[in-house]
Amino acid sequence: MGRTLVLRIGGKIAGDAQRELSIVGRNNTERAISETMQWFNPKGNN
Repeated sequence: MGRTLVLRIGGKIAGDAQRELSIVGRNNTERAISETMQWFNPKGNN
């Protein structure tokens, strides 16, 4: 009789963000992860 063990090991990035970063390529992914400045205004103003 066989047994199966299924584990999910969470990473730093998951879900939609991970999928989007996989499209932009390695160099751009590293840049996106290392950026520290906020590029948008959270209040919604330009």
